[in-house]
Amino acid sequence: GSTNPTATKQNLNCHIAEQVESTPYTTTRLNLPETFTGGRTYAIQYGRRLVFSGSGEQTTTIRVPANAFTNVNLDTLVSGVGSGSLTIRLDIGNDGSWDWQATRNVDNAATLSSLDLSAAFNQYWVAQGAPITGTIDVPIKVYLSKAGQVLLTNMTMYSAGSKPLSVRLNAQNYSNVTLNFDVDQYTLLYDDFKEFVPSRWTLTTGTWQVTGGVFDAVGAGGDAWAYAGDQAWTDYSLSARINMISGNGELVFRSTGHWQNEYRLSVFSANSPSYANRVSLGRYTNGVFTKLWDQTLPIQIPDAVDVRVDLVGDQIQVYIDGKRWVDIHDPDGLTQGNIGLGVIWDWHAQFDNIRVVSLTDSLGSGSGVSNPSSYPLAVGVDIGDDGLMDWAYADSSTYPVHL
Repeated sequence: GSTNPTATKQNLNCHIAEQVESTPYTTTRLNLPETFTGGRTYAIQYGRRLVFSGSGEQTTTIRVPANAFTNVNLDTLVSGVGSGSLTIRLDIGNDGSWDWQATRNVDNAATLSSLDLSAAFNQYWVAQGAPITGTIDVPIKVYLSKAGQVLLTNMTMYSAGSKPLSVRLNAQNYSNVTLNFDVDQYTLLYDDFKEFVPSRWTLTTGTWQVTGGVFDAVGAGGDAWAYAGDQAWTDYSLSARINMISGNGELVFRSTGHWQNEYRLSVFSANSPSYANRVSLGRYTNGVFTKLWDQTLPIQIPDAVDVRVDLVGDQIQVYIDGKRWVDIHDPDGLTQGNIGLGVIWDWHAQFDNIRVVSLTDSLGSGSGVSNPSSYPLAVGVDIGDDGLMDWAYADSSTYPVHL
C-alpha cells in the first residue's frame, strides 16, 4: 500500500498516544509495546505531526470548541531540519492567506511560538455559521522551507464572553429588522493574574510567578523585568496595584526595547531602605538614560499602592493613590511602545490589576480612540437566546468599528 505523507522508518524513543475517534473525542489511547509490573508515569505531548521530505506545504486539522476566542497561541516544534535559516508559515482555515510566519537560524531543532491567532480562528468560526455548541475541525496549512518534522502543539485558547441584552418591540410581524453596533476598544490589556497566560508576558530577567492572584517578582543579578502589549500602542493609560515588599516597584511604558527606548517610572515606599517616598521618571533613548522628574514626595507612600500613568502626545501624568504628582511635557520623547513591570536589584514586589486603556487626543477630554493599531474582533448575535448565532462578524479591526 501507500501512505500520505510517505512513510518513514525511524527509531522512536517514545510511545504513541492517539485520540479515540468516538464522541465526545475526549479519550486518549496510549499504546505500550512492552509489559511491566507496578506503576509507571508517562508524559503525553498532544499535537499534530507533519513530516516534510523537502520544502513544501501540508494541511492538517485541529479540533477546537465552537466559539469565538480572545486569544489563541500555538507552538511549532521543528526538528531534523539541519543547520541554517528556516521559515515556517501557518494558514489558519486554509483560506490562502498566511496568518503567521517566522524565519530564524535553527540548529536541527527549535520551538517557535506563534503570535495571537484569535482573529484567524474567529474568521473561520464565522465562515462555519458561528456555532456556539460542539466543536469545529479547523484546517491549518503549514509551510516549511526545508525537509524536517513539524509538531503543532501546546495550543492555548481563551474563549470570548457573552452578555444578554433585551430589546422591547411592538408585538407584530416585521419584514425587516436592522441592528447597528458601534464597537469601541478602550481596554487594550487587562490582567488580574487569576491564572498565568504565558503568551501575554515576556519575562526578561528575574524570577516571576503567578501566586495567590498576583504577579510576584524577585530580582536576580540585575533586577526583574516583564513586558506585555503591542509596541504600536501610542496614547494610553497604564494602571497597576503594586505591593512593594522590599520598598520598590517599577513601571515601563512606550517601550520598544528594554533599556534602549522606553520610559521608566520608579516608586519607592516610605519603608524603602533607599530613596524613601521618592518618585522618579526617566527616558531611555538609544540606550542613553535621561532623568525627567525626580522628587521625594511630602507624603508617606504605602507599600501597597495604586499607580497610574497617562500618556497623550508628549504629555505624561503620574498618579499615586489617585493624586496627580507628575505632569510634564517631553517634546523630544518617545511616541509609542508596550508596557512593562519591574523591581530593582534583588528586591521583591508584587503586581496586580494591570490595565491599559486607550486615551483621547487630549488628557481628560471626551471619548474616542487615538490608537491606530488593529486588534482581533468577533461579534455574534443570538436572537431569542436559543443557542444559535443569527449573525456574526470577525476581523482584525481598527477601532472604533461601526457594524
